[in-house]
Amino acid sequence: MGAVCTLNSYTEFQRVRSQSALIIAAVGALAMRVLAASVCSEALGYFLTLTSESHREAWTNLLLLFLTKVLKISDERFKAHASFYYPLLCEIMQFELIPELRAVLRRFFLRIGVVFHIAPPPEPGAGRQ
Repeated sequence: MGAVCTLNSYTEFQRVRSQSALIIAAVGALAMRVLAASVCSEALGYFLTLTSESHREAWTNLLLLFLTKVLKISDERFKAHASFYYPLLCEIMQFELIPELRAVLRRFFLRIGVVFHIAPPPEPGAGRQ
């Protein structure tokens, strides 16, 4: 009878340990997402402080890459990221931007409207080409 209790206790220990590992992994993943959003927010904030047009031009390709990657993530993750970046991207709109960056920002703002249920999805082919 003692062996059965020990086996059940060990099995319970393994189950709890496995669940703990999953919780720790989930918390770690969440922390990494928050950190990534924070770092990206800081980068957007830095772009806003640039006074040199040449520095802003150099950062434009980074913004294009960053926004393109964010547009590819799931709606749930996009929603979380968009909440961080929205005010900063609104500020970026005040600068003279290259057409490619304006197009990506347009797609970003249109997606915000859809995922936050404040606008219907755009019709295919609608808008400027």
